[in-house]
Amino acid sequence: ELRASLLIRHQVVKLSPKRAQDLVARGLAMPSIFRDADPMVLDAPLFAGRDDALQFVAECRGRLYYPRGQEQLEKFLERPQDFMHMPPPSRVPVHPAATIIGPPLSGKTTLARELAKRTGAVYISLAEVATQLCSRQTLPSALSLEIGRQLRAGGKIPDELLVEALRYRILSADVLQRGWVLDDFPLTEQQAKAMDRAGIVPHRIFAIELSEAETFARAEALGQKSTPEDADHVQQEVTLQRSRLDAYGRNAPLVRVFYSLTYDNVRRVDGTKSAWAMYDHALQEVSHCVSQRLEYYRRTALGFAVRAHGMCWSSLRTFESQSEWLRYCPVSLTLGNELVECSDPRYTAEYGRKLYWLRSEEYLRLFLDEPESFLVVPLPEHRPEPLSMPERRAQKEMPQLESYCPVALVDRKELVKCSDLHMVRFMGKVYSFESREAAAKFMGRPMRYVQRAKLPNKRPAIKGEHEASLLQALERGRKGRGFEPADMLTFMQASIAEQICQALVDSGEKRPLFPGRSAHESALLFLAKFLRAKNPLNTEMFAEKVRAELEEFLSDCALPKTLGDLSAKKAEMEAQDAWTSTDNRVFKELCGRFDEIFKLNK
Repeated sequence: ELRASLLIRHQVVKLSPKRAQDLVARGLAMPSIFRDADPMVLDAPLFAGRDDALQFVAECRGRLYYPRGQEQLEKFLERPQDFMHMPPPSRVPVHPAATIIGPPLSGKTTLARELAKRTGAVYISLAEVATQLCSRQTLPSALSLEIGRQLRAGGKIPDELLVEALRYRILSADVLQRGWVLDDFPLTEQQAKAMDRAGIVPHRIFAIELSEAETFARAEALGQKSTPEDADHVQQEVTLQRSRLDAYGRNAPLVRVFYSLTYDNVRRVDGTKSAWAMYDHALQEVSHCVSQRLEYYRRTALGFAVRAHGMCWSSLRTFESQSEWLRYCPVSLTLGNELVECSDPRYTAEYGRKLYWLRSEEYLRLFLDEPESFLVVPLPEHRPEPLSMPERRAQKEMPQLESYCPVALVDRKELVKCSDLHMVRFMGKVYSFESREAAAKFMGRPMRYVQRAKLPNKRPAIKGEHEASLLQALERGRKGRGFEPADMLTFMQASIAEQICQALVDSGEKRPLFPGRSAHESALLFLAKFLRAKNPLNTEMFAEKVRAELEEFLSDCALPKTLGDLSAKKAEMEAQDAWTSTDNRVFKELCGRFDEIFKLNK
C-alpha cells in the first residue's frame, strides 16, 4: 500500500500554521492546487471563520496542503502520493447561509449562536443590525437616517427597510468571508418575499418545533429562576406568551410554505430534544449543504453532470433550464424504450446548463456517470396526454377500439369496456382505460398498444346493452304488433350468445365424432348437449343429470380410439403373460358399450 509513496514520503514535512504563513510571506512556499481545501476528501466544507480552520498543515516540494484533522494529517504524511492526484476542488468559495425560526422560548438564539460558533459564520440579529446602523459610531446614510426617523416616530420599521439593512450587513467583508446565520427572521411571508426580491436566499431554514405547553413551562421556569434585577418580562411573563404564540401561529406556516414550495430548503428541528442534538443536526445539514454546492461548482466547471436538487433554484430558474426531454426520463427511454414522466425534484440533474428529470435514485446515478449515453435517443414527437375532467366531458366522439381498454386487450387478451374516467389522447386519437394503472402503462409505451390492440371480428354482447330494445320489443308484442326479426336477434344475442360461442370453440378444439355418426351430426349433438348443460335455468338436480349426459357423450366419442389402443395393448401384454383380470374386465365393458351404441344406432 505504501509503495507509491516511498520516494516522496521523506519530502513531506509537518508545519505549524504560523510557520506556514511565514514561508508564504517569504515566498518559500505556496498553496498547492487544492489551495485551502481538503486534499483527502472531495468537497469537504471549510468553515473559514473557525480559529482551527487551517490548523493542520503539511509541506511537500514547496506546496502547502491543509488536511482537516490530526488523523487525516497523519494519513497524508504516511501516504502523500495517494492524495496528491485527487481532482482539483471548486474555485468558487462556499460559506454557510442559514436562518433560524421558531416559536417563543424554543431556543432560536441559542441555536443560532452555537451554529455560528461551530461553522465560523457571523451571527446576525436584525435588532443588532438596526442598532449598529443608528449608532453614533456609524457614518450616517440614507438607510440609517430613515430607520432612525421611523424609530423616533414610534412607528414600525417597514419590511423593505429591514431587508435593506440585512442586505447591507450581509455585504460586509466579514460576512462575505465567513458566511452568516440569521436569528428569527423572516417573521412573515411579506418579509420572506422581500428577502427573495433582494436576492437573499438562505441555503437552509431551520424551523424549531415546540408545543405550547412546553413554551408555557419554560416561561414559568425562567420566572422562578430569575431575580427582580435581571428579570426579562418578555421571556418570563407567562400571559405574554399567548399573544406571541398566536402571532407565530398566524405567520410562521406561511413562511415555511413559501420557502418549501419555492426552494425546498426548510428543515424541521425538534425543540424537545437536547441542545447538543439540535446543534449536531443543524451542523450536519449546513455541512451537507456546503459540500453539495462545492460539488456542484466543481463538476459543472469540468463539464460533468451534477445533482440539481438542494441548490435552492427558483421555479423560474427550473423552467428556463428545462431540457428538450422536458420531464421525461432519458434513461428509461434509452434502456427500456419507455416514456416515464417524472415529478420528484430529488431526482434531477444538470448537464450542459440543462435540467434533466430521472425516475429513481438508481437512474440518477447512471445518468451522472455517463450522461451522453442516455441523450442519443430523442424524445418522440407524439406523446400521450391524459385528459382532464372538462376535456373528458367535452369529448363527443367514441374513443378508439369502441371504448375497449387496449392494455387489457394486449396484456390479458380480454375485452374490457371502459367508462370515461381514464382517457388519454395520443396522435390525435382518444383511448379509454379500465384503471389509472392501465392508463399509466399505455402512456409508458403507447406505440406497443396502438399497434397490437386489434378488436376481434366477433365480440360478445355487453351485459345490459340490449335491455332497452328488448323491453321495447316486448311492449310492441303486448300491443299486438308482434316481434321484429331484429328484436329476436337482439334477444338471442343478449341471452345465449356467450354460451353458443363457448360451445363452438370447445367443439373446434375437441372435434367430437360419435360412433356411427357423421362429423356434422356429432357437432350438432355436442352443441345441443353443451347448451343444455350450460342453461342457467336448470334446477340443481337436472343440471347434474345433463352434465353427466355431456360427459358420457364425450366419453363415447373417444370410445373407438380408446378401444383400439386397449386392443393393441392386450395383444402385447398377452404375449408377455401380463394381461390381468382387471384389464380383461375393462376391455369387456368397453366392447359391450361399443356394441350397445351400434344397436342403438340401428
